[in-house]
Amino acid sequence: MPVVRLISGTSITVPWVWVIVDAWGGGGGGGGNQQSSADGGGGGGGGAFASTVNTGLVLTESCAYTIGGAGTGGINTTPATGGGDTTWKSTVVIAKGGALGSPGAGSSPGNAGAGGLASASTGTRAKFDGGWGCQGRDSSTGRGGWGGSSGGRAAGGHKVTSQATWATDSLYPTASTPAGGGHGGDGANVTSGGGAVPAAGNYGGGGGGVSEGTGVTGGAGAAGKIEVYYANPVSLLCLGCS
Repeated sequence: MPVVRLISGTSITVPWVWVIVDAWGGGGGGGGNQQSSADGGGGGGGGAFASTVNTGLVLTESCAYTIGGAGTGGINTTPATGGGDTTWKSTVVIAKGGALGSPGAGSSPGNAGAGGLASASTGTRAKFDGGWGCQGRDSSTGRGGWGGSSGGRAAGGHKVTSQATWATDSLYPTASTPAGGGHGGDGANVTSGGGAVPAAGNYGGGGGGVSEGTGVTGGAGAAGKIEVYYANPVSLLCLGCS
């Protein structure tokens, strides 16, 4: 089935009467830290996935949409920001953005950002949570937590067992991302290291958190996207024709 990918802009004039709209919210930014000896910042949460079959469109109708923006990474006392919501025709589809990763403070590592919630999203076909980021590491050489993945087409985004759980290292486990989701960014794994932005093409992934040391920035999340699958109206008219 043909598809149109939307990663910018605010409206599209449709030459179709029937579409499937898949949407991913923006990823949250990775946490910084508040002092030079602070533990690592938490990774940002990934955006939710939501999908709807949008029928009854009028040919040449202008459909408004919003691409969820990427959350910014935190630095020093400036907090990260969460990812924006991705929408289609205002409320027909809403894919919630992921939450920000918290900064490290003293001996308290930054908490992970929550993934965008399916329960707060809109989609009659499917809805799945974005993945949680990973908490910053609590140690004398604190490392940043990795960002969460965006939600997949058939499963929620990857997360560790709880928000307060530290993974084995700062590298995002790419094999854990569900089909259709985008990987999160790596957390910093060297002293005074910044968090990583999700690699290109990983829409809706959360940014990685910073390691111990001031003046370094958490990774920004990745912006969301919309994919519009459509059938040519002539083909629809001919369904059942001999």
